[in-house]
Amino acid sequence: MASSIVLREASESPSSVMEQGISVTKKRSADLLEAAGGDPDVDPAHEPCTPPSSTGGRTNKHAKPADSSSFASLNAPHRQFERLVAAAEADGTAVNLDACDELQLLEVRVTKVWQPPVPFRVCTSLLCWFARLPAFSSPSRRPPTFPQFLGEGISSHVYLARHTGGTLTALKLMGDDDSTNTTTFAQEVAVLEVLADAPYVVRSLWASRPDSCSMRKDGRRVHLNALEYTPHGDLMMLLLRVASSPQPVLPAHLARSYARQFLVGLAACHARHVYHRDLKPDNLLVARDGSLRLADFGISMICPRASTVVSKSGTPRYMPPEVLLLLNSGLCNLEKADIWSAGVVIFAILVGRHPMQTASMADWFFKRIAAGRWDQFWEGHMRIGADCLPCQEDRRFIERMLSPRPAQRPSIASLLQNWLSEDSCLSPMEHAEEFDILLGDLEQAELP
Repeated sequence: MASSIVLREASESPSSVMEQGISVTKKRSADLLEAAGGDPDVDPAHEPCTPPSSTGGRTNKHAKPADSSSFASLNAPHRQFERLVAAAEADGTAVNLDACDELQLLEVRVTKVWQPPVPFRVCTSLLCWFARLPAFSSPSRRPPTFPQFLGEGISSHVYLARHTGGTLTALKLMGDDDSTNTTTFAQEVAVLEVLADAPYVVRSLWASRPDSCSMRKDGRRVHLNALEYTPHGDLMMLLLRVASSPQPVLPAHLARSYARQFLVGLAACHARHVYHRDLKPDNLLVARDGSLRLADFGISMICPRASTVVSKSGTPRYMPPEVLLLLNSGLCNLEKADIWSAGVVIFAILVGRHPMQTASMADWFFKRIAAGRWDQFWEGHMRIGADCLPCQEDRRFIERMLSPRPAQRPSIASLLQNWLSEDSCLSPMEHAEEFDILLGDLEQAELP
């Protein structure tokens, strides 16, 4: 029903891979970010340059042990798609959009439904023919229809729908169960209105009013937001596909192009005083031409001033230390916090793994960053099997973005001017061509 990617260790047998259960369902989910286990303690006095390792990561040709920051060591998430199919088979639940004339859900039919055994159907048909009775038919043989599921968030589900004029759209449904969901929905709608013309930001084609809801068949009230449809999923899923291919990292020129698109979109947000606060590959969607779309502004903030008091919100792996540890009584520069998260994302784009588990002193890699021992940091990633490390120029800018001191992090304008300039990256047409080549290589590698 739902396609999946199986990430395997190069030195392991298929049986051991199945036992580890590292099959990752293709869906947008925060579960993709939860790595298996934490970093073991390392005594810096005895092992000054040896980073922690585990058996869950992928290995390179030198068979180096991988750590839990590798994409291949992610826990297998729950198969939400199969659960929705089972629920639809049970009660035929679907979304009622009668109140919205501009949207029409695309529906698919369940193929895995119960049918009576063949001998039973043959005997029943013969008896019906002799008795001149209507042929046997069971409601279970007519599979129910339900909206095509695309993904889910913490409090929302996304389905494929069709907008006026036949345009495909990703319809985001958020329950009206409590005031928090309503506030989050209103916040995201307001942010997307502000960013309506921003480059590399997802578009909102239509949204219901925050004070009104549509009704599902099960009686649940939901908010609706029709977003731009991105058929290639999110960047995390692309990185996972690449990680399982013979070439386990993105081509360098394509990775730099993605990094530039990401920063251009983020710069447009900051120019409009919008701070995302939850930057991660899952929230970067891949459009039809392979370009990025910054999405999921549920916990973003619109602030005239960048410095404000914040709560601990977002994804721990991508949080800067001042947010993760709530330093300075929660007072935080939102722009600098986004730059830290952007540095973690760009590291993942260029290297194909995360730079650290979390920005805390319990993490071996963050200890090296806090101590300024970047030589040990990069050597550590080489020892645990990083397939490709950035060049010296890329390392220098990543080190500045991941500075523990917010004031020392560079501005996005300086990064785009001095590092990822327009002349040094692919043009939009070249990016689309390289993306098509990458998709062809991935599809060829995934053939049995």
